[in-house]
Amino acid sequence: MSGHLSLDEEVRLYATNAEREKYSLLATLFGIIVALDYLERAYIRDALTADEYSPACTRLLSQYMTMLKLVKDSVPSIEQFMAHYRMDTPAALHRIKVGVPATVEHSSEAG
Repeated sequence: MSGHLSLDEEVRLYATNAEREKYSLLATLFGIIVALDYLERAYIRDALTADEYSPACTRLLSQYMTMLKLVKDSVPSIEQFMAHYRMDTPAALHRIKVGVPATVEHSSEAG
């Protein structure tokens, strides 16, 4: 055998700085989606007030939109991204599709 495989050797996801940046951006997008899902679930369980929830949700949605622009070449759709990385975050997906916090969504439905 010509190649020696060391179990102590670090396996790299990337070979170039551009690839490293790509994976870093994808990881950030993943984190935003997970955070949004936790936020939605906390609000649903009444662990947050509307005054705490709304600005946090607006900020995460804004961060999501910014990240999506940065990774548009790697992420054809949010559904495909979530399926590829086996994300089970239905509350986040719903909030992303609606695009506004639940407090805004439900106040516009009532009025």
